[in-house]
Amino acid sequence: MLFFTAAAHAQITVNVNPTVVEPTPKPVIVRYYYLPDYASYYDISTKRYIYRTNNKWIRAKYLPGKYKNYSYEKCRKVKISDYRGNRPYIYYKKHYAQYAPVVVKRPVVYTEHKHGKGHGKKHGKGHGHH
Repeated sequence: MLFFTAAAHAQITVNVNPTVVEPTPKPVIVRYYYLPDYASYYDISTKRYIYRTNNKWIRAKYLPGKYKNYSYEKCRKVKISDYRGNRPYIYYKKHYAQYAPVVVKRPVVYTEHKHGKGHGKKHGKGHGHH
């Protein structure tokens, strides 16, 4: 009977799993986003874009005119955490290589070109079809 009581106690001990409480990870505060399709950054704390022009990094409320149809809500954004201070662009080359811009290929449009006399007309006798 003593053996049975000890075995029952051991079984209860084995089946009881202590609750493990893991520490809650600290939330990562994101200040900068890299915008790969525009090779620029966005600072959410100041609501300013950071982009390069004339070999200088500029902070502005808007991106340059060539991006006038830009939509922050619809573009790709990458959270950046490997920056120092107020300069997320110190790793620009790494970001650019890691998150290559999406290149939209435009369809090739063939147009008829007239190259002088006789090229826009139907071929005459002796000029078979190619």
